[in-house]
Amino acid sequence: MESWISEIERSLRDIGFAVDTYDEDLLLSRCSEKATFDFGDRFNGSPEDFMVFLRASRPSTLAMSHLISDVDVEFENGFKALSRATVTAKIVRSIGESTQNRAVTGRYEDEWSRNNDEWLLCARRYCQVEEHIEG
Repeated sequence: MESWISEIERSLRDIGFAVDTYDEDLLLSRCSEKATFDFGDRFNGSPEDFMVFLRASRPSTLAMSHLISDVDVEFENGFKALSRATVTAKIVRSIGESTQNRAVTGRYEDEWSRNNDEWLLCARRYCQVEEHIEG
């Protein structure tokens, strides 16, 4: 069970890195074919559509970094798991002549399934807790 927890924690970090670097192949390699992302009124759809959504903001995004912490994993059985994790994201954007620094803290509530000896993300729900904007 410890190795399964480590695998899910590694996938959480990989997904964050994929978002930071716009690496769609890495993101999709950690998601099931029918995965869904629910970010409330900001985004709701597939991982592929999430990357399209992110790329639309890319010209003004100078840097992005996601840090995952406080991971808690519960296994329903050998094929289903739930995880909750805190995410802190820092985004630096160009707004006209100035730079905007945005820090966001929230929680991921994820559903996982085990396929072909690996845990894949099936559903992600993001709940924002705090946002701080400078600039």
